[in-house]
Amino acid sequence: MTPKVERTSRITGRQCYYSVPARFIGERVRVLLRGNELMVFNKRELVARHPRLTRRGAYRDVLDHYLEILLARPGAMRVSTALAAAGPRVRSPPPMKRSGRPPARLTATRRAPER
Repeated sequence: MTPKVERTSRITGRQCYYSVPARFIGERVRVLLRGNELMVFNKRELVARHPRLTRRGAYRDVLDHYLEILLARPGAMRVSTALAAAGPRVRSPPPMKRSGRPPARLTATRRAPER
């Protein structure tokens, strides 16, 4: 599959949504679906790896993928849909360390509403 990265920095794979680093917004990426995981490639570089979701309409967001937006727009995380999808257990990412390295990896999973 070669889906286009949406403006929300997500791709759609088998009716589920997976986050991709923000620098790939608007580009086509290659997706490899395996039994238990989904891997996203830009050319030969692995840019994202997610556990495979099984419920239609479910989301898998890695908040680290949105840190690039935070550098350009510091207030962007306040109204972020990815942060809202993470729910009340994740408030906002911790501040960057003085070394310039990003904080520890943050993940969030949202399930589709029951029908």
